[in-house]
Amino acid sequence: MLENFDLQLLNVGYEPVGEEWNWKDVCSPFVRIYLVESGSAHIRFDNELLELKEGFLYLIPPFQKHTCIGNKGFVHYYLHLYENPERGLNIFNEFKFNTEVPARKSDKSLFQMFVDIFPENRLDESDPEVYDNDSYLRDLRVSFTQRPPCEKMLAKGAMLILISRFIDLNASANKFRDPRIVHVCNYINSHIGDEISLDKLSELACMSKSHFIRIFKQEMGQTPAQYIIRCRIERAQLFLLLDNKPIKSIADLLGFSDLPYFIKIFKKHTGQTPLEFRTSRLSERYL
Repeated sequence: MLENFDLQLLNVGYEPVGEEWNWKDVCSPFVRIYLVESGSAHIRFDNELLELKEGFLYLIPPFQKHTCIGNKGFVHYYLHLYENPERGLNIFNEFKFNTEVPARKSDKSLFQMFVDIFPENRLDESDPEVYDNDSYLRDLRVSFTQRPPCEKMLAKGAMLILISRFIDLNASANKFRDPRIVHVCNYINSHIGDEISLDKLSELACMSKSHFIRIFKQEMGQTPAQYIIRCRIERAQLFLLLDNKPIKSIADLLGFSDLPYFIKIFKKHTGQTPLEFRTSRLSERYL
């Protein structure tokens, strides 16, 4: 499946942000990669406080809620990317990732390449309180697709190299112990808009339904139905931010034939209706 991962560029830049880099409860469907050139900062995940140190790379997965705490003299490169939601894959289902790795000279060269080739992808504003029109994100997506093929190939290769630096080589290739559950999760992500029955999933896992539900919850921490809903809502967030399709079309695309039910479930998981999510201030644009 590795050859089918389709990483898309969103934002990239180089910023001396210092103490003003303080934003609470940032959460988005995009992957963030940082390279710290000088100084230090901190990121808080729930009860864990991570120090961002000079000479290291850092990865923040999508949908990971965090708070940024800047310090004087903090200078970093940043890269925001996402997986093409139309491919139905999830690289974080396939590999176990570290959060921090030592940076190499080649890593900095890749960031510098991005900054040189994609200057328009730099963030103009780092304050999450500043309103951002959602069309900005769609414009970036369209702009990237219209780039010359050589530049898109270069960018996608560089993104794969940088994200590969975080793969935990000391862990198994998949972060789930049971390969049957991995197979089922891949099927769900690849058929997220289809009607997915428990009978089909237990058949794929070669288990009885009751045994499959028990093993799935043991591995995933949630039932198959809860996992399917979570994947659909996460995919919906990407479509709402990056595509101008009507909300009803997005709901249909993700297997929600009942629009009011989609709105209810979306709000339950995100705290906002799809329309509120689409038109609200988007933290995805910020450093």
